[in-house]
Amino acid sequence: MPNDRDSVHPPDQESAVVSGGEPHNWFRELWYKIWPSGAGVRHRLAVTGIGVCGLALLAVAGVWAYHGLNPTAPQSAVATGQKAGTSANNAQKPGDTQTPAQNQTTQLTTPAANTPGGSHGSGGSSGGGSSSGGTGGGSTSSCALPKYPNASCTGVPAGTSLTVHNGDWTITAANTVIDAQDIRGCVEVDAPGVVIKRSKISADCFYVIYSHQTSGTPLTVQDSEIDCQNHNGTAVGDLNITVLRSNIHGCENGFDVDGNLTVQDSYIHDLTQTGADPHTDGIQITPVGHDIHIVHNTIYAFTNGVDGTSAIIEPDADLTNVWIQDNLVAGGAYTIYCRANDKSYPSSWHMLNNHFSTIEHATVGAYGPMTDCLGEPNVSGNVYHETGDLVQLQ
Repeated sequence: MPNDRDSVHPPDQESAVVSGGEPHNWFRELWYKIWPSGAGVRHRLAVTGIGVCGLALLAVAGVWAYHGLNPTAPQSAVATGQKAGTSANNAQKPGDTQTPAQNQTTQLTTPAANTPGGSHGSGGSSGGGSSSGGTGGGSTSSCALPKYPNASCTGVPAGTSLTVHNGDWTITAANTVIDAQDIRGCVEVDAPGVVIKRSKISADCFYVIYSHQTSGTPLTVQDSEIDCQNHNGTAVGDLNITVLRSNIHGCENGFDVDGNLTVQDSYIHDLTQTGADPHTDGIQITPVGHDIHIVHNTIYAFTNGVDGTSAIIEPDADLTNVWIQDNLVAGGAYTIYCRANDKSYPSSWHMLNNHFSTIEHATVGAYGPMTDCLGEPNVSGNVYHETGDLVQLQ
C-alpha cells in the first residue's frame, strides 16, 4: 500500500526523498565530493584555482555580452550640442518648453562648399571710402573689406556636425547657448543673453527666429543659416538682436527691425516672391526704429531675375541712431528706400560707403539705386560697385 509520501511525491521524484522523509541535500553532497574533509593541500589549491578561473570567464562573458548589445559608445555633449548631464532627447533644449519626444539626434555634416540656395557671388570691391566707425558690434569675417559676404564666408562653417531638432523651440533660460543644431521649426527667445551659433534653422513661420526682449543682453545669432523654405515669412525679428556672419535666404523678408539690432558680415539673398502680394525686402525698418546697425552685408533684392521691393526700406517716421554702412546692395524696385515725404533726418542717421551693384540692372534697382534720400547730411562715399563712381542722391 502506498504511503502518504507517494501521494505528495510522484514516482519520478522519489529519488529526491531519503528514508525518514527528509529532502535530500544535493548541494551538501556535491560540496563534500569537491571538498572532502580529508583532502590534502594540493587538492584544495587545484579546486580553488578552477573556481577563480571560472569566475574570470564569467566576468569576460558579461563584458562581451554588454558591448554586443551596445555597439556604439555615447557621443560627447560637445560633439552633439548636448547639454552635459541630459539625455539625448533633451540635449538640444536647455530651458525650453519643447516636448522631448519630438527631438531626434541624427548627425549631419555640412558640406565643404556651404552654398545653400545662393546663386550669386559678391565680387570684390571697387572704389569708395573706408569704414568710418559707429558700427556697433564686432565681427571677424574671412570676407572682410574690401571683400563682401557670400556663401563661402557665412552660414554654418564647413565640416560642422549638426544634431537634428524637430519641432518649434522656445528658449526661456537666460544665457542659453545653442550650438551645432539643425532646427526644423520656429525659434522664440524669451530670455536675455541667448546665443545661437553654427546652426541651421529652417521653417515656415511668421518669424523663423523671434526675440522681443526690451532689455538685457541681446540675442546673438552667428555663423548660422536661416531658411524660410520659400514661404512668406521673415527670417529674424524684431528687437534686441545681433546677427553675425549668417546666410539668410528663402524668405519674403530677411529682417523686420524695431530697434537695438545689428546685422553684420551677413549674406541676404534669393528671397522668395511667392504669395498673392509679396513685398519682399532684405531689411525693413519699422516706424519705431532706433539703434540699428546694418554694416558690411551683401543684400540682393532679386531672385532669378525677379525683383523684390528693396534691399533696405525705411518708413515715414523719425528714426534715431541708424547706420547703413559698407554694404553691397542690388536689385529691387529701388534698392534703398529712405524716409518718404522729404522729411529731414536726425543727425544720428547715416548712409556711408555702400556699394550699389549693377549685377541685376544697369540702374542697380529697376527704377534706380535709391529714393527719398535727398536732404540727408550724413551721406557720403556711396558708389557704383563696378566702377567706383559716386551714386547721386535721389
